[in-house]
Amino acid sequence: MIGIHTDLEAYAAAVAELPATAVVSRAPGDAIVVVSEPNWTGRVRAAWARGAAAIVVADPGSPVDLDDLAALVDEAHARPPVVIARPRLRTDARFAVPSADQTWRALVAECAAPTRSTPALARDAIGWLRVLSGGALAPVATDAARDSALAHLTTDAGVPATLVSAAGSRLRAPFLRAVQLGERRVEVLVEADDRHRVTVIDEGGARVLPRVFESVERAALRRAVDLVESSDIANDLSDLLHDESLAAWALNTPPHQSS
Repeated sequence: MIGIHTDLEAYAAAVAELPATAVVSRAPGDAIVVVSEPNWTGRVRAAWARGAAAIVVADPGSPVDLDDLAALVDEAHARPPVVIARPRLRTDARFAVPSADQTWRALVAECAAPTRSTPALARDAIGWLRVLSGGALAPVATDAARDSALAHLTTDAGVPATLVSAAGSRLRAPFLRAVQLGERRVEVLVEADDRHRVTVIDEGGARVLPRVFESVERAALRRAVDLVESSDIANDLSDLLHDESLAAWALNTPPHQSS
């Protein structure tokens, strides 16, 4: 049994759904500490200083100060693990996608959101390109205007990846779709309620994979508990830095903005 230190109602409710594993704790020492905006990077450092066993960052905003985030990544190597809860990038939904046994030839992600939500959505769209490619991406060229961006990237194997991003004040809800193209098409659609719909299309037709119904809060806490109890390494901060850096490049965002 491990303590969870949080003042967020959704995470307190998630603790109640893990009665055999976790209990709410009033003190951060030796507990899993949930932090959120504003200044989540500073709150991570404060939780480390107060003896947290692990940290969950609840839906960090974007853009961030990239230098500060890079410094946090370096500090994390000798610190307790950090789990980043990103509601629009549910890697447990990705785990439901069968391993590719056919060559895929391109990746495309498209997203649209109200203007102030665009950086975070573009970041998570790039995150899906990274997840679907199985590794890091490198920038090639970008063309960004006030309300839109078209960015070309490449994988380590030289496979092209494209991000199309649009912003608009009339958009009522964010839209994000990422597609792996080849002899088989894998499409991840993040719906308005942050539910993920994964569709696989091949010669046998189209099939929608089972949805992940577990809340992002419960999934993040379970993962944090597993990290505390094992010697596994969390790469969430490094992955976030990868996605934030490429999103800033794609959108021509100044590099030292803070959330």
